[in-house]
Amino acid sequence: MFAIAIIFLILMGLISFPFIKKSSTEEGYFVSSRKLGTITLSFTLAATTIGGSAVIVSLKLIAKYGIWGILADVFGGLGLIVLSFTLSEKVRKSEALTLPSMLKNNLNKTEYKIIATALIIAEICWIALSIKSIKIIGNFNNFETAIITLLILGYSLLGGQWSVSKTDIIQFLLIVIGLAFFLPRPVIKTFSINKLPDSFPIYLAVLMLLSHIIGPDIYSKLLSAKDEKTARKGAFYSGILKIVFSLLLLISIAKGFSVKNINLLVFIIVFSAITSSIDSMLVTSTSIICEDILKTKNTRIIKLTTVFVSVIPFLLAIFTPNIISLLAAGYTVLLIAITFPVLSFFLFNEIEPVSVITPPLIFAIVFLLTKSNQYSFFSSIIFGGLTLAYTKVYS
Repeated sequence: MFAIAIIFLILMGLISFPFIKKSSTEEGYFVSSRKLGTITLSFTLAATTIGGSAVIVSLKLIAKYGIWGILADVFGGLGLIVLSFTLSEKVRKSEALTLPSMLKNNLNKTEYKIIATALIIAEICWIALSIKSIKIIGNFNNFETAIITLLILGYSLLGGQWSVSKTDIIQFLLIVIGLAFFLPRPVIKTFSINKLPDSFPIYLAVLMLLSHIIGPDIYSKLLSAKDEKTARKGAFYSGILKIVFSLLLLISIAKGFSVKNINLLVFIIVFSAITSSIDSMLVTSTSIICEDILKTKNTRIIKLTTVFVSVIPFLLAIFTPNIISLLAAGYTVLLIAITFPVLSFFLFNEIEPVSVITPPLIFAIVFLLTKSNQYSFFSSIIFGGLTLAYTKVYS
C-alpha cells in the first residue's frame, strides 16, 4: 500500500506543477486568485467536506445505527445547500482571505485573536486525526507516515489553494468511481429503518449541518470563487455531490465495502478522501496564521508556516494515543464559538458581545452540570438563537 500511496502523491505533485507561478502571491496561495469556476469549486468543496473521517466515521455509525448512521453525511450535504441560498454570496462579497478576517472589523482585538487561535488549534487537531487515519488504514510505520505527510505537504506547497482545488477533482472522482465498483455486487447486509436511534446520530447530524454552513475550510473555498454567483452555485452543487456520495457509500457498505480487510480498491477510496481534507486544512490553517495572527504577506514565511502546520499534527498523530474524543469535544466547542459571531456579522452592523459570549457560556454551564457534549451543544444553540433573535429585534 505504501508504494500506491507514493505513486498517488507523486501524481498529485505533477498536477500541481503548473500552478507554482499562480500561487506566488498571497491571494493565489490562499484563495486561488479568486478565479475558481463552478465545476472546480463544486468538486473541491465536496472533496474537502467528505474527507477520510466521513468515510471511517460513517462506517462505524452505520455499523451501530444502521441506515440512520448516514444522517450526518446527508445533513452535511444539506448544510452546503442551505449555505448556497443564505450566506455563500455574502461570504464571497466580503473579499476576505479567511473566516476570522471577515469578522475583524466587528470584534475587538482580543475576541478576534481568540477566534483565530481556536480555529488554528482545531485545524491542527483535524490534520492530526487525518494523518493518524492514514497510518491506521495503511498499517504504515512512523517513517512511512512521515514520507506520506511530506509528499502531501510538497504538492500543497507547490500551488497552494490552486493545487488543492485541482487535485480535489481527481480525488473526488477516485472516491466515487471506487465506490461504484461495489454497485454490481450482491447485497450482503440489509439495514432496518424501523428502530429509531438514540440522540447521538441526531446530535451529529445537527453538528454537521451547522459546520457545513459555517466553517473555515468551506469559506476558504467560497472566497476562491470568481464571483458571488459562482460561490452560490458551487455550494449548491457540492451539497448535491455530497448527498450522492452519502447514498453511494451506504449502498456500497450494504454490498461489502469495509476497512476491516483493506484491499487496493478500499485503500484508494479512503486515502483519496483523507488527502483531499489534509491539503485543504494545511492551506486554510496557514492562511489564518499568516493573515490573522502574524499579519504577514511574505511568501517565504507563508511557505514555512505551511511546513510548521504539517509537522505539529504529524507529531500529535504519532505520539498522542487517543485524539478522537478530544477532537469531538473541541469540534463542538469550536462550532459554538464561531457560529454566532459569524451569524452576527451578517445580521448586524456590529457584533453584539452578548451574541458572542452567551453560547459558549451556556455550553460551559450545562457541560459542568451534565458532562454531556450533546445536551450542552443543543442548549447553547437554543440560547444562542434566542440571543440573536432578541438582538435583531431590539437593535
